[in-house]
Amino acid sequence: EFDARGVARRHVFRKAPETMGDKAGYSGDGEAEGGNAEQRGYTMFYEGVDAGGRHAIGLATSTDGIKWVASEANPIFTPAEPGSGAFDAKAVGSPHIVEMG
Repeated sequence: EFDARGVARRHVFRKAPETMGDKAGYSGDGEAEGGNAEQRGYTMFYEGVDAGGRHAIGLATSTDGIKWVASEANPIFTPAEPGSGAFDAKAVGSPHIVEMG
């Protein structure tokens, strides 16, 4: 597994009602009503370290911020092959989400 030796450097964000459109309803206090776990709640990008010490980035979602479900596509960002000369040949890590627009 890509995170066999542990995880670190996580970045969590809560999906805001205004970004959801008609995908999920929200009550007056901003809490999600309806929709599904992929459409509301929290998203976390995190750095995982595999058994060989290589770093990659994974994704997990949560409806409550406590119980997390890892993406079946993990890792979603991986380093280039060792010795390839690419800037990311050693590792990718320190995920951070930047809001655009």
